[in-house]
Amino acid sequence: MFKKLISIVLISILLTSFPAGMSSVEFFPFDVKFSEDINSTHTVFGGVAFTQGCGPCHDWNQKIYNVYASGEYDFQYASMIVYDKNGDVLIREAYNWDSYYEISTYPTSIFDGDFNRIVGNHPELLNNSLNTTCNRNVSNIFGNVSMNWVGNASVNITFSIKNNESYNYNGTIRVFMTEIISRYKTSLGDPFHFGFLDFPVNENISIESNETYFNSTIWNGNDHEDEHGKDFGDINAHNVKVILVIYNETTGYADETVYADITNTPPLQPSEPYPANGSSGVDINVDLSWKCEDPQDDPLTYDLYFGESSPPPKIASNLTNSTFDPGKLNITQDYYWKIVAWDNYNASTAGPNWYFTTRMNNPPSTPQKPDGPSEGSVGVLYDFSTKTIDIDNDQIFYKWDWGDGNYSDWLGPYLQNTEAYGSHAWGDSGNFSVRVKAKDIVNSESNWSNTTSIHIVKPKIEIDRINGGISKIKVALNNVGDGIANDIDWKINLVGGFILRGYESSGTISEISPGEQFNITSNRIFGLGRTDVKVTIETSDGNIVEKIENGIVIFFFIRV
Repeated sequence: MFKKLISIVLISILLTSFPAGMSSVEFFPFDVKFSEDINSTHTVFGGVAFTQGCGPCHDWNQKIYNVYASGEYDFQYASMIVYDKNGDVLIREAYNWDSYYEISTYPTSIFDGDFNRIVGNHPELLNNSLNTTCNRNVSNIFGNVSMNWVGNASVNITFSIKNNESYNYNGTIRVFMTEIISRYKTSLGDPFHFGFLDFPVNENISIESNETYFNSTIWNGNDHEDEHGKDFGDINAHNVKVILVIYNETTGYADETVYADITNTPPLQPSEPYPANGSSGVDINVDLSWKCEDPQDDPLTYDLYFGESSPPPKIASNLTNSTFDPGKLNITQDYYWKIVAWDNYNASTAGPNWYFTTRMNNPPSTPQKPDGPSEGSVGVLYDFSTKTIDIDNDQIFYKWDWGDGNYSDWLGPYLQNTEAYGSHAWGDSGNFSVRVKAKDIVNSESNWSNTTSIHIVKPKIEIDRINGGISKIKVALNNVGDGIANDIDWKINLVGGFILRGYESSGTISEISPGEQFNITSNRIFGLGRTDVKVTIETSDGNIVEKIENGIVIFFFIRV
């Protein structure tokens, strides 16, 4: 039986940095074309025993791939990576295959189930070995295999085998699961090609003459692992290839080899828009969102078309998340939008055209009359509260008018119908009217609220009389203001003359009520001569009052 394979298009994957989990792979198409002049009785299968630690394995990995990629020979192969760089078993099924063929030298290439073998790195033997194997007699068996991506590192493998002979065909079928660019690397850091992972199918068959054997299986990479304990749950749909090989029970040689990889499928159509298509009354601060999946779990990016006209313009590209903040929208406005999803093989699917309408806006209600103290003192910070509602459920800002010519900034935002606060300290005494108004996030303002009055008082200390006498000076202080004076510091100094004792006295008065008089007395004084009596008062708000009187000290007697 002659097979003339005109063209087989494979996926070739190039990779700059290849971690064991194959987390980042960049793909592009690479055509392998078999010559039309190839005369071959069948497709040859080569199983190549490798280890990660041997230098010749690195060279043979590239040489056999170059011959394969040239398209001059009708063959497929799998890299059976038996040992890791430390000489420990890497893939258990590869090790069992290695043991079956009693391989002791690496690399060793087994063609068609040991019809031919090349031991070591001998490129000069490869062409002749392939020519010989391609033209040997094989049973008239026709195989077919397909592979579909199920998702979550799972593939559905379906195959059939037709026995065209006049007798029962007995043999073994093996399906080699491979990675086109392997996660495992050679001793010099290059990935192997068609790296073997597992046997999804490895079973004996018996097919009657002119009958066809059908079967299928699902292989899940999460359920299989290497001898390092790392599973294959990270396989990429476009980096896997299965090779179905049918071995003759009598000879042990391969009579048929077929393969399948996975053709890229575009993303599914974007769906489930938020806001829902045709929605009205949409909040002007809405974030757009949508859902989209890829049948082969490829990573997706998105182009967003959005605007006030239809069709909308494209405003964003290569979005990696399925959400987007368009910023604050206009009220009572129609908006149109569309999503185009792209996979990492440049396949795209456009979603339908969607639209929504933003809501009308109503200003907040007039805030409640401010709640706060009715009396206070100059320089003291006082809190006031209010609240209001917004029928659009917008968040709210508040501006306070303190009645003394000062206004607050817009404070907030607050949730509607929750307490909002403002604070102020008055710099002078008097009666002041406090009011407040609100605005929503669309800057629609309410009316001013009713006013709340606050009476601000201010103490005022005057130095009334400075009296002398025997050994001491007495001073009368009056609070002529309308507020309580607290923490009043005082000093009595005698400046000039010959003062031996009592030239300075000081103290603190905790409180003087409005209209109250308070007397302070110096320490005992002894001296001689004319002097100035200076009295200094400093109140807690920083006001300073001074008074100076002339006096004379004659030993224990002071006259002012």
